[in-house]
Amino acid sequence: MVFENELQLPVKGASRRVTRRDFIPSGDTLVMFDEDGPGCVRHWWLTYTPGGKDAPHDRAHDLLLRFYYDGDDVPTVEVTLAQYFCILLERDAYPVRSAAITVLPKNACNCYLPIPFEALRMELVNRSASETC
Repeated sequence: MVFENELQLPVKGASRRVTRRDFIPSGDTLVMFDEDGPGCVRHWWLTYTPGGKDAPHDRAHDLLLRFYYDGDDVPTVEVTLAQYFCILLERDAYPVRSAAITVLPKNACNCYLPIPFEALRMELVNRSASETC
């Protein structure tokens, strides 16, 4: 493939499939990924606990996603989880089906965008008043 050749990624990579159930207290940050490369994240996914009936909106709008490349102190990507996964206008999660992003019922978010890196740290920050997400 041309993509891999242009980035000079390793020919054989190691799949690092991880299943975790982390709860992020309000105001805390979860480091989801922190690796040196070169490498490429080809698919990542997560689920989250949606807001209850009393919540003003889906919790995906309160979770902040940050990507830090190559040891930078300033995030290259800083958007809400909802924005990253195309859940817009303060709406609750709804199905999204595209080649790059998929959101399934019950808040399963998948990203198929290739994310090449020399070094990458991905964080999720809980900005909600709720104790855990």
